[in-house]
Amino acid sequence: MANWAKDFEGAAAAEDVLGIVNDYLRTLPSGLASWLPRASRPAQPLASPAEIRVWHDIIARECAKPGAIYNSRLQEHAVIFVCAVRRLDELAAAPRRDSTVKARTSSPTDPA
Repeated sequence: MANWAKDFEGAAAAEDVLGIVNDYLRTLPSGLASWLPRASRPAQPLASPAEIRVWHDIIARECAKPGAIYNSRLQEHAVIFVCAVRRLDELAAAPRRDSTVKARTSSPTDPA
């Protein structure tokens, strides 16, 4: 299995996170997928980063059900979405590079 957590850390934009999640879903082995409740598996690739949060919530609810603690494959599946949401939150909180560039102004003490 790929190192998805490392891939998420390298994501520079929300669209990159979306691509990683969709890559994970596309490459999900059928043996692993068969252990996942149908309700926790998107039937189609996700269309937007916002959908990652929706699926994170759905999977979290599945993990809270009795007996889910014994399904390690479901737990691994949930970790992918936790890492994705965490990275989306980090990207949303990061200042944009263009906003960190301040216009140069001369102060009253600077010689003009």
